Amino acid sequence: MKKIIFVILLSIFLVACKKHEEIPENPAWLNEIIAQMETYNHPGIIYLYKWHWDYYYWIQDPLSSYYNYQIYNYNGELSNEQDEIIHNGKMIKIVWQRVYTTYTSE
Repeated sequence: MKKIIFVILLSIFLVACKKHEEIPENPAWLNEIIAQMETYNHPGIIYLYKWHWDYYYWIQDPLSSYYNYQIYNYNGELSNEQDEIIHNGKMIKIVWQRVYTTYTSE
């Protein structure tokens, strides 16, 4: 009986000590999009979401008709379940962000 309690307590301890989930590195296709947005000084934001054990990237680029508010899976394929992912998925982090600023000359 003591062994069973010890195993249960050890299992709970190991699960509780899990610090954080491993976040995947940016895929190559996403790094290319980020490089394009930086090159052309686009304002925008890219979120990493997790939904049903898969990772998705929500790209918001207000200056682009192509990447404007699109959600792609980790492989770079456009998702058909965009509303489901946004409303029911878990936002993990902001991958990239550039705020639009207006410069005035004095």
